[in-house]
Amino acid sequence: MSLSAMIKSGYIFFNADNPAPDSFDWFRDVYGRAADGAFCEVCGDQISDNCQDLNGRCQDHTPDQLSPVLQRLVPLCLSIRTRYLSKLRESQANARSLESGVRTGPTGVRIMECTLFHMKCRLSMELGNELWTNLSQHPKQFSQVCEMEYLTRPFYGYRHWVFVITTSEGDYVFDPTGVQFGPEWPRLRKYDQYMSIHGRDGTPSPLRHPLGYALG
Repeated sequence: MSLSAMIKSGYIFFNADNPAPDSFDWFRDVYGRAADGAFCEVCGDQISDNCQDLNGRCQDHTPDQLSPVLQRLVPLCLSIRTRYLSKLRESQANARSLESGVRTGPTGVRIMECTLFHMKCRLSMELGNELWTNLSQHPKQFSQVCEMEYLTRPFYGYRHWVFVITTSEGDYVFDPTGVQFGPEWPRLRKYDQYMSIHGRDGTPSPLRHPLGYALG
């Protein structure tokens, strides 16, 4: 099925309460990158240029290469994100239609993720309590989790929400919904690396808030 046919037939859906005026351009861009190959499920780096390959791990994020902090943080963040994705799939009325229309292989899986997470960053802040409940059990490694809002580099004017996790190895960004901008967006990355790639230059410092702020 062609891109335009998927949109016209209703396979591609957008948040009805906050529709994007350039939805077609957004999806066309994401669709193209989803077909570029496979990406690391942690940092988002491209690991293959074969569109038939599933996402996996880059060499830096295989289990045997993870630091003590990341050995706890990576599986926790990925599992929380996976459950949230399942919740979105179950709750969105036309998700099954979308799935039957585009989920024809690894590229379709990436498109599905990008589309389900579209315009869901603020809502994903509901994951903060579960995240901190788990991390607070290891106070020597994890001292704080906060919500952060900032303007993204590729989408000027778009305010995005993520978690910042303060660890004994420095700050990390956990971005549950960043793939709405493309499959190469990280799920978890060091704060400085993340902001140097995705944060918009020349804007006020990103705003950090306590858990519960975004949905309070």
